[in-house]
Amino acid sequence: AMPTFKCTICDKIVESDHMHHITPVIIDALSAVAGKKLRENGLCCCAHFEVHSSPRFTKKNPAKVKLEFATPRLITPSNRPAGATQRDRAPVELKKPDLQSQLRDALQRVADLEKQNKELKNELEKAKAPILRRLVPNYDAVVDLEKDSVDRLKYWCGVSKLSSVHQFLAVGSEETRGRKSVLSDLDRIVLTLFWLRRGLPLQALALFAGLDKSNVSRHVDATIEIMYQYFNQQPKIFFLSFNEWLSRHPEDLRKEFPGILFYFVDGTVVEVGESGDVAFRRMLWNNKHKIHAFSFFIVVAPDGRIVYVSTVDNGNVHDKTAWEESGIVDELEEFYMENSSDFQLAVGGDKAYPNMTVPNGWHKYITKSGEKDAAEKSPRLHLTPQIAKYRAVVERTIGKLKDWMG
Repeated sequence: AMPTFKCTICDKIVESDHMHHITPVIIDALSAVAGKKLRENGLCCCAHFEVHSSPRFTKKNPAKVKLEFATPRLITPSNRPAGATQRDRAPVELKKPDLQSQLRDALQRVADLEKQNKELKNELEKAKAPILRRLVPNYDAVVDLEKDSVDRLKYWCGVSKLSSVHQFLAVGSEETRGRKSVLSDLDRIVLTLFWLRRGLPLQALALFAGLDKSNVSRHVDATIEIMYQYFNQQPKIFFLSFNEWLSRHPEDLRKEFPGILFYFVDGTVVEVGESGDVAFRRMLWNNKHKIHAFSFFIVVAPDGRIVYVSTVDNGNVHDKTAWEESGIVDELEEFYMENSSDFQLAVGGDKAYPNMTVPNGWHKYITKSGEKDAAEKSPRLHLTPQIAKYRAVVERTIGKLKDWMG
């Protein structure tokens, strides 16, 4: 037989499975019902509570005291009518779930969500195009890039055949945090060339590529690092032998300046965005062009063949200073150490270069505009307007370079 116990509240003798321990959770409420202070861990019967499934009352499963025993102090009084018993309650019918019906409802919800997702994607595409058109000049030409038009490729990437760029860069597939890159090697090269050539903001590249800005930035940085390593290994000096150098002089230059071999020098700038760092912004400021920029110079033969490319300097570095600090004078002197007595070797430049240093025995031919800036007269300094039309070749060469940079 099941053991019986006496209820602390009503003094009834009740079997143990109908008894509850008086726990700290319900002791105050039960003390109010009994009208006396009850002992913790005492016992009370189920008759004083609503129908309940758990034998243990907790904060998540609180005791619901019958209305006839409730007082204002009870937080969860029962709404059960006074005198009602468990037998008066209608039995709860448990129905077997209709799994087929639930599956149909779930599939319908999935279909509705897919349709909604498609509509949202279309709205995003519609919203994206006006933004890109504001950020990217000739955006429609970018969209049609898949047609592989040579002119279009040259405009956006500076090359007519992307596969050639891919071949010599040999960019490897990038793994990040164990996931394969969503962009192919060629895609990353195209994005990087877009950015370098046209100066597109990263936000525009991100919209165009369908990626977030941080991903695009990571891809561009990685590709630039590979490009830097590749180009840093290539020679930057292509000085010519005397025979080849002479062959690159046009006939009219030979007649006007007989017995002279010329190289022509000029500097240029590449505009960049304004830095947030004040000191860096000052270093990039080019007072001549009134822009923030990097600068470099090139040396060319009279037919435009580039024989020297300087390293990149800040925009505030003067052309003459860049020449002096580049080390090109020593390199020219070393390369042409065995100077042929048949030729006079010379460097031609504009008004920025009358005071530049040249190798021993070399002459300077400067345009007439450099006369007022010349520090002193020298037998090796020639200020002549006739050199201007031949020196212009270096400007045309820089123009070709800037053509690539957009």
